[in-house]
Amino acid sequence: MRKIRKGRKINDPKNINFNRGKHNKPILSRRDAFRQMCGEILVSFDEIRGHKHCALSELETIEREKFEGLIPFINKAFELSLEENWIIGKDHNSGEKIRLFELTPDKTTAFNLINGQNSIGEIVQIFSEKMGWEVEQCFPHVKKILLNLVNLKLCLFANPVDD
Repeated sequence: MRKIRKGRKINDPKNINFNRGKHNKPILSRRDAFRQMCGEILVSFDEIRGHKHCALSELETIEREKFEGLIPFINKAFELSLEENWIIGKDHNSGEKIRLFELTPDKTTAFNLINGQNSIGEIVQIFSEKMGWEVEQCFPHVKKILLNLVNLKLCLFANPVDD
């Protein structure tokens, strides 16, 4: 790095030699950073009002009874379509297409039961009846599908996680 000579402006590009290399792109765009900051502020206000929130990592480890009480629904910010035996979600905000899951009977059945009215416990029961599987076998399967959709921000929950 060169020293700044007297009489030159600090912002003069001739004065400073920052070697950023190929890592000069920001991790988040300004818009995404602002959205994330607003989301964190809204979560903070909700928690002040008494509404509980939990991180995705916590969602994977909560007790089965609490998880079964959650009511999932599909995020309206996504447009769903079918392409080459895959369910695709297109984000209305960014226009990005995301492969959600392969079109198989078990995944499609579980996905179709997410309607914003059935709890996960009810979804597991109905899924068990439709697929002819045992309930104990269905729960981890449905949980895996739901957590994948939550991680992709396609699936949200209508009710908070109770303590």
